[in-house]
Amino acid sequence: FEDVPLGEDISARLGITEYFPPIPVELAGDVYPLPSVPNFGHFDVEQPRVFAEELVEGEQVFITEKLHGTQLSATLTSDGVFFITSKGLAKRGVALKESDSNAYWRAARDANLRVRMEDILSKTGASVVQVFGEVVRVQKGFHYGFEKPTLRVYETRLDGVPTSIGHEPVIDCLQDIYVPLVWNGPYSAEKATELAKGNETLTGKGLHIKEGV
Repeated sequence: FEDVPLGEDISARLGITEYFPPIPVELAGDVYPLPSVPNFGHFDVEQPRVFAEELVEGEQVFITEKLHGTQLSATLTSDGVFFITSKGLAKRGVALKESDSNAYWRAARDANLRVRMEDILSKTGASVVQVFGEVVRVQKGFHYGFEKPTLRVYETRLDGVPTSIGHEPVIDCLQDIYVPLVWNGPYSAEKATELAKGNETLTGKGLHIKEGV
């Protein structure tokens, strides 16, 4: 590797590929190619040090709790195209066909997600709304007191642009299914680290440890 510049991705040289674990039965389903819609995006969680130069001490921030679950992505366009996918499936370019047995679709239906997203489009005049959320009670030991797959939203994008976390009028209709807001104030690395520890706040009962913030 003497000829490799510092910082170059050497995964191909080493034969390293991404591992996709087997999908649990309740999360599996028939798939189809993702519809081509403008501003479709992906969401991933990174370590805070990745954003060390962007996170400014004292800057006003919202901090929400990270839940133990699986990512759901739902997209609705103004001409009625609606689809649901997961983090892994979106990377593969496919969406989930509607199903009575699939946990993502069950959680979305129970949350009346499509109707809520239609409300957002009608209020904002946006062409596309995309909602990211966590479906909980799918990771062993982290049920949050729910008896069935349940959705909690953590980001909404209008025409590709992230909105606030649920405290703006345009997304009032999602307020009751947002993840817990654990901090609204000046950013502090020490405070963020403190908030990432301890038990979950979704139920108010501290049923198990947090995944983070």
